[in-house]
Amino acid sequence: MAHGDRRLAVRRREGLGAVRDFGPDAPARTAFRGIEATAYDPRWVLPGRLRPYEEHTGVRLENADGRERGPGTGGEILPAAWQHPARGDRGR
Repeated sequence: MAHGDRRLAVRRREGLGAVRDFGPDAPARTAFRGIEATAYDPRWVLPGRLRPYEEHTGVRLENADGRERGPGTGGEILPAAWQHPARGDRGR
């Protein structure tokens, strides 16, 4: 939805309505120049695998509105050379 130059995103979260206001000329948006990143370097690549969790789980974080919420997590990434201290597996 738009109102003049502003873009409004209407959404529902946790049973409540909300409007997110995106101002294309907002100072923080116009001052943003990107995120510094380094070039790909194969020396930082580690072989490994994803071990999915048996149940849905998530990381809960307090948000600006004081409520806790967070994304779900699907499992653990296990590098091939890493050994879990409690289970003793090596991620193979």
